[in-house]
Amino acid sequence: MTLHLVEIRGRSMWWTWIIRDSAGVLVEESRTQFRSAEAAELEGRTRMTELKTRG
Repeated sequence: MTLHLVEIRGRSMWWTWIIRDSAGVLVEESRTQFRSAEAAELEGRTRMTELKTRG
């Protein structure tokens, strides 16, 4: 699995995360926006760990 951070431009800078499997297929995308890349990455990595242990 890989984690991709995406910058969302608008009133202020926001970030979201996207998790893809090894073939590049979308597994999950955040439904929440984050005010920093660090916050998005932390949440995304946590979710990726949950998906791996559940799988």
